[in-house]
Amino acid sequence: MATNNSSNNQLGPNSSLVMTSNGAMLLAQQPSFMAYLSTNATGATGDGTTYTVIFDTVVFDKSSSYNNSSGAFSAPVAGVYQFDGAINLAAGTISTSTSFQVKLLTDGGSFYPIQINPNAGTISGGLTQSFSLKANMLGGDIAQVQVTVSGLIAATVAIGGSANYITYFSGALLN
Repeated sequence: MATNNSSNNQLGPNSSLVMTSNGAMLLAQQPSFMAYLSTNATGATGDGTTYTVIFDTVVFDKSSSYNNSSGAFSAPVAGVYQFDGAINLAAGTISTSTSFQVKLLTDGGSFYPIQINPNAGTISGGLTQSFSLKANMLGGDIAQVQVTVSGLIAATVAIGGSANYITYFSGALLN
């Protein structure tokens, strides 16, 4: 059992539960992560093929559960997770006939938070669509973001990446 350590307001020196002097509880190992695409992914999709987005730069990963080589988050424990993100289709690579779908793929099911056919007014500077959803996951389940773009004459699209987080993926355990 952890004991109060008044010098640093922690329950114990090896505890992952921290109680601040204001009464807030901090869970140092609570699963949460954020990663973004640092450079454009050119020729990713456009002819109806599905592309798994690899968010290559990790901002934080409290439980070491996000793999920036595969783009997969692996749930360390069962629970309900909140996922948020945004996908940017770079300017000049999409047209009004484009169909755009973003899918959050998990072992427990697939979620389609974005399915659109943009009009000319939405694509003049590229197209960024954000998503937010909750997913029930078992320990060991994975979650990845996939993009499918169809209807392009040139058959390729660039997914925009930069240090400004225009294309990002994040998640956290809620309960």
